[in-house]
Amino acid sequence: MNGKLLISGGVTTRVKPKSKQLKSSELVSSKTIINGPDLPEQVSGHCIIKVNESVLLITGGYHRNDRTNGYQKTTFLDVKTGQVVAGPRLK
Repeated sequence: MNGKLLISGGVTTRVKPKSKQLKSSELVSSKTIINGPDLPEQVSGHCIIKVNESVLLITGGYHRNDRTNGYQKTTFLDVKTGQVVAGPRLK
């Protein structure tokens, strides 16, 4: 990722009913913003763990503004190829 920050998912606004979760991602540096691959689903409040130089693990968070149940899916995201692969489910 060479000093870039990955921004993924999130919520457009906290005011309901207009709030909308996102599935987009961006790689941001001090000089550029590059569109990254879309996540398989809309998610917010999640965690991203660096597995190696190009693969990230996305885990936890919330899906479709459902704050009562945590998001139980995990996803491997290759930021170089844009490949998205489902990971193990959380309990």
